[in-house]
Amino acid sequence: MLGAQLADPSVTPEVREAVGAALSRLAAAGWQLREVTAPWLDDLAAWEDVLTVIVSREASLVHADRDQSRYAEGTRALLAHGASVGDDEFARALGQRGELTAAIDASLDGVDVLAGPTVGYQAPEQDPPFGVGDSSAEGRFTGPYNLTGHPAISLPVPAPGLPVGLQLAGRRGRDLALLRVAAAAERLIARPGPDPAEATATATTPTANPDRAEET
Repeated sequence: MLGAQLADPSVTPEVREAVGAALSRLAAAGWQLREVTAPWLDDLAAWEDVLTVIVSREASLVHADRDQSRYAEGTRALLAHGASVGDDEFARALGQRGELTAAIDASLDGVDVLAGPTVGYQAPEQDPPFGVGDSSAEGRFTGPYNLTGHPAISLPVPAPGLPVGLQLAGRRGRDLALLRVAAAAERLIARPGPDPAEATATATTPTANPDRAEET
């Protein structure tokens, strides 16, 4: 469990409560939850900047020779930002990506998945802008995995109003293992009734050691 993400200022009380309740439900069903701390979690907003540099620069190169007149305003702004990224800034961002990849690998030592909110607010009616303008923190929790290639999945969790997401991330190249954990978690979270422990009889334990409950 990534407590630093739940404590991030971008997370609304509604999302914090819904994600916390979902994690509590897993714990009540016998899953082993422990908080994971690491330096890469100390400045989550900085990884948004690294992602913006890489994505916008690569996108600007792909679209450089295309007619952009009919692109949406936000898309044109992102491409213009990417065109302004210099070689040194781009190389520095790529180096930071490598450091983050190793850091997330280390955070996964001893656990099956990392768990936290997908985004800090409930689903908006319109997509917020990416990479330019006011920061919406849309990619604050998904961005690190987009940078590093760690597989991640968002599960809907019960909440009043528009959806809230619980994000699970796993090891690189272990997408199927992550999907197995996510399927088991989804069954437990979605199961009606006050006693989630009853669901453990039907939930698959997606781990190499069948005697160990899932750890997040």
